[in-house]
Amino acid sequence: MMYLIYTSNGIGAFVDVPPGLSSDGYGELQERFVKKHNPRDKYERYAEMVRLWPDHRTANGVYYDWGLAGPDGAWYTVIKTPDITTEQVKEAKRQIRRDGDVVTMSVLRIKRLVECDLAGECVAG
Repeated sequence: MMYLIYTSNGIGAFVDVPPGLSSDGYGELQERFVKKHNPRDKYERYAEMVRLWPDHRTANGVYYDWGLAGPDGAWYTVIKTPDITTEQVKEAKRQIRRDGDVVTMSVLRIKRLVECDLAGECVAG
């Protein structure tokens, strides 16, 4: 399954995680990613990870994540990577609002993408 792993300073990577990876495996990957890409933040130990689903959900070519927010609808997070334009994000948000019951909508901004493997070997991309 494909995940986006990212730190609070906006550095992210797409990582293909095999089924059955243990929770310790996820934790180790997250810790190595933070140590490599946000070592100055002494309070951030783990990177965030967003599952992009097996079918890589997109709107207007833009990845997004979502979940139930309650009986009135869902929350959505549109993922803006460096190769995605502001106009693409705007159109993705319009499409999601047309197609879904949106309670909240946010944008996750990734400033820089790097290459990263499961061993945590991450290099500037």
